[in-house]
Amino acid sequence: MSALVMHGPALQTATVAPISAANAQLVARLERLPVTRGLMLLRVIVGIATFFDAYTVLAIAFAMPQLVSEWKLSPTEVGMIISAGYVGQLFGAVLFGSLAEKIGRLKTLFITIVLFASMDIACLFAWSGVSMMALRLLQGVGTGGEVPVASAYVNEFVGAEKRGRFFLLYEVIFPIGLMFAGMAGFFLVPIYGWKAMFIVGLVPSVLTIPLRWLMPESLRIKGELLLLQAADGATVAAEAHFRQALDCARGQGALSWELRAALSYARSQSAQGHHQQAKQILAPVYDQFTEAFGTADLRSARAMLDALRS
Repeated sequence: MSALVMHGPALQTATVAPISAANAQLVARLERLPVTRGLMLLRVIVGIATFFDAYTVLAIAFAMPQLVSEWKLSPTEVGMIISAGYVGQLFGAVLFGSLAEKIGRLKTLFITIVLFASMDIACLFAWSGVSMMALRLLQGVGTGGEVPVASAYVNEFVGAEKRGRFFLLYEVIFPIGLMFAGMAGFFLVPIYGWKAMFIVGLVPSVLTIPLRWLMPESLRIKGELLLLQAADGATVAAEAHFRQALDCARGQGALSWELRAALSYARSQSAQGHHQQAKQILAPVYDQFTEAFGTADLRSARAMLDALRS
C-alpha cells in the first residue's frame, strides 16, 4: 500500500496511509547499520576544525582588554573589531555554501580552514585597531563558511535514524570550543599576552594535511564535478557515481540525500534526451515524500517531473 501524497494547502488535511513493506524493510535495515570507523574518523577531523572555528570566533574578546590598553582603542573601535568577524561570517556562509555545490565539499572545507587559520597567523602581526578589524573580517569569512559546509558534509554520510544523534554530538563541539576560548583567555593572556590566544588557534592548519586524503567526497558531488568537466566519458562516469549515491542513500534510509542523487541523475538523463528514463529515476523517490513540499529540492523535483510529463 503506497502513501497518499498531496500538495500545497491540501497537505494539511491529507491522510497518510501506512508505509509500504519496502520502506519498513529499509528502516529495519537502517537499524542494523553500524557507525563505521571511517565515519568516526570523519566526524573527529571535521569536529576538531569546528571546535577551533568556535574558539576563533570568541578569542578576540579575551584578547581585547590588553589590546585596548596597548593600542588605546575607543569603545567604538572595540565594537567594530568584534563585529567585523560576525559580518565576515555572514558573507562566508553565503559564499562558501554555494561554492561547495560547484567544486565539492572537501575542497571548500580546505579553503575555509586555510583562510581562517592563515588570518589567525596574520592577527599576530596586527599593529592597530584598523588592521585587526580588516584581518578579523577576512577570518570571519573563513569561519562562517566552514560551519554550514561541514554540517552538510557530516549529514550526507549518515542515515536518517542515526543522523540526529550523530549530528547533535558534532554540534556540541561548537559551544565546547567557545568555552575553551574562555579558559584559554583566563590562563594564557595574563601570562603570555594577547597573542597567545591566536597562537592556540593555529591548530586547524594542521588539519589541512589529513583532511584531503582521509575523508571521502560525496558521490553525488563527484558526479556533478565530472559533468562540469565535459570530458570524454565524463557523463558515463558521473552517472555511475549518481547510481552509487542512490544505492548508498537507499541502504541508509537517507531519503533527502536519495532525492538529491535522483535529481542529479535525472537531470543528466534528461539532458541526453532520455526523458522517460529520467522520470522513472525521479518519480519513485519523490512519491515517498508526504511533507515538506516547500523545500528547494522537492520544488525542483516537482518542477522537473511536471516538465517531463508535459
